[in-house]
Amino acid sequence: EIASVLVAGTHGSTFGGTPFVTSVALATLTTIIDGKIWERAARTGQYLMDGLRKIQAANGVIRAVRGKGLLIGAELSGLVGPVVDACREAGLLVLSAGERVLRLTPPLIVEERECDRALAIIQTALGRVG
Repeated sequence: EIASVLVAGTHGSTFGGTPFVTSVALATLTTIIDGKIWERAARTGQYLMDGLRKIQAANGVIRAVRGKGLLIGAELSGLVGPVVDACREAGLLVLSAGERVLRLTPPLIVEERECDRALAIIQTALGRVG
């Protein structure tokens, strides 16, 4: 019944399901599974949240830190917009979630040294606008 609404040519893609695309999908899944990417994301996310909590203790601009894996939010005492702008000017792309939450969504393969650089930029940005 559900499939009856799909008319030929309305669901699919030109290159979907070809041998090349299938081999790329398999290689991606193999990398994720063999590399246990989810475990790495959990460890690195905790590292980032711990770093944000250290910044929180040092300056008080961060009210709360929360997250799961590498999807992380830092609730600020003020508006997040100026912090997002200051981070971007320093070379770090971050997002907002509402008016007061700084959202971090790094790639699953981010390394601790890259996290350290991001945390330093965030700390400087918070100091400038906080």
